[in-house]
Amino acid sequence: MESLSNVWGDETLHKNVKIYPVRLRDFYEFYDWVRCLLIEKEKISDAEVIKMSYLRFIFALGTESEEIFKKFNNLLKLVFREQEFEFVSDNERIYILVEQEYKISEFQFDKIREIIFRQNLIVVNQIMDSELQKALDDAKAFMAKKNKSATIEEQIFSFHIATGIDFQKIKEMTIYQFNKSMERLNLKLSWEVYTYPALKAGDTKNIKHWLEHIPESGTYDDVIVNAKEITNKIEG
Repeated sequence: MESLSNVWGDETLHKNVKIYPVRLRDFYEFYDWVRCLLIEKEKISDAEVIKMSYLRFIFALGTESEEIFKKFNNLLKLVFREQEFEFVSDNERIYILVEQEYKISEFQFDKIREIIFRQNLIVVNQIMDSELQKALDDAKAFMAKKNKSATIEEQIFSFHIATGIDFQKIKEMTIYQFNKSMERLNLKLSWEVYTYPALKAGDTKNIKHWLEHIPESGTYDDVIVNAKEITNKIEG
């Protein structure tokens, strides 16, 4: 059964360990620290690295880069909150011990990583050909420059103006709550602006109601959609 915990901003319980969603107040720190979980180890040309669990991979990187391990430690402090934890290397085993009682093994950590991504709407790139990914990355950078998306500061001001919600309350919203609310608010405002003229013109087929389902989007969905639209126009 699907849970509403992300909607309410509740923690997710995994093996008696609480994983908390990140609040908007920690936006910049989170996106800096979470990068340590986004390193694509599968693309590293070393069979031993590819076979590693992600936790062991982070430990291996930590021996080479203190900065990466510091980011990892800070990230866990952020999502574990009041729960004390330590890293343990016991002979061949590596694990995280939480509250001196609960062990998060190498392979259990993969689930923790997945929960962190889901709670905070982090989309992990699918494995693809390096040349294709470079082309999509270039296209995405071009689209971002062209569209000039609002900064997080501008989004917060816009959300405050549109909803009247106090800044202190917005500050305590989770990243998930804020992004999903902004997504729905944008659809609602677009619906209000464009519905009446469309109805007056008798054009109802292209109207999307603001309460319609919004499918989850992937990292390159906007680029692929735009590419398809351009191709259709050329072929049409």
